[in-house]
Amino acid sequence: MHCRSADRRPPTRQNPRSNPTRHLDGAVGGITSRTCPMDRSRIDVVRRGDIHGSVSALHWGMKPGHVAGVVVGKPELMSGQEKNRATGQGIGVSVTRRRQRAQNFSRRTGLSMTERRIGSTALSEPPAALPHNDHAYAGSAQVCLLGGPYVVQHDRRIGVPEGSKRLLAFVALHEGPVDRRHAAGTLWPYGDDDRAGGNLRSSLWRLKGAGIDVVRSDKCALWLDPHTDLDLNAIENWAGRLIDGVAPDDDLRLPTWAGSAVDLLPGWYDDWIVFERERLRQRLLHAFEALSRLLVQARRYADAIDVALEAVRVEPLRESAHRTLLEAHLAEGNVVEARRIHREYSRLLTRELGVDPDPALAALVDVRVTQVNREVAGGPHRRGTVRKPVE
Repeated sequence: MHCRSADRRPPTRQNPRSNPTRHLDGAVGGITSRTCPMDRSRIDVVRRGDIHGSVSALHWGMKPGHVAGVVVGKPELMSGQEKNRATGQGIGVSVTRRRQRAQNFSRRTGLSMTERRIGSTALSEPPAALPHNDHAYAGSAQVCLLGGPYVVQHDRRIGVPEGSKRLLAFVALHEGPVDRRHAAGTLWPYGDDDRAGGNLRSSLWRLKGAGIDVVRSDKCALWLDPHTDLDLNAIENWAGRLIDGVAPDDDLRLPTWAGSAVDLLPGWYDDWIVFERERLRQRLLHAFEALSRLLVQARRYADAIDVALEAVRVEPLRESAHRTLLEAHLAEGNVVEARRIHREYSRLLTRELGVDPDPALAALVDVRVTQVNREVAGGPHRRGTVRKPVE
């Protein structure tokens, strides 16, 4: 009698899912099944999955980790669209590749793909309220830190890549060459010198990749191209002419960029930019006060008050700005406005600092009030009526 061996097991039914070339429903990698169970003539679309040794994937020349479609069954019965999906040209890969191309383009140029599709018409328009330097070279570019940084070349605005903005601003704010090691250590203080130097080289490469060729360099130093202008130069020249009292009539107005110039590169808190921001702010405040006095001399009282109010808005506790505003109101004859502003300023100082304003401010208002009272007392009256002096 033949005895069946005890360790002999009955034949098990093979699971069709164990063969990746036959059926892939439920496999890893996120598969959207489109397989017909009867003729196996369709495909399974894999969303960035891993086939783990799929014979069909290797047959079609695709790597296991980068497959968008897997051939199942009879490829000769597939349509052209399905073959494209199976060969890696389907939805999964094409969308991913387009997304990667958009990210790479944005990283290099600082522009989105939507801004790139706008074309040269929209990007070729010069930015509004751009400070202009008449002494700039005719074919030069201009580095703009207000509202940027960005670069204007041939009347086209070019965005600076995110990884290169701090380097461009650091070089532009220094007059003359900057040591490479000093720039790398200041911009990337965390890490060793080799890593900081690599970040510096990468930032320079991104600038050139975006079409911005305004930074010159050698093995030792970095500097701005001599034919490249900086928008802050025009601002400081305008402020210097006002402070020195040699401003022409064209300078006797408040520029449209005045509000943004007092807060250079907001949101940047590096030590080197904080110092430059404060220096430019003080320079412009002195220019505003000088401009207000020049406008008073020209009897343009409304413009003088506007400029003085801008100085007060920038620094509400600045005493010289309030003095300029008081002088503009008193020159126009608005004694009541001057006394109101002086009273509000006194309350502000008491509340914020616990101090009183300079007695010279009150004396300035009192002197003008005394002058008005004398003019009223000695002036002609109507039919014997007595006018009450100003209090």
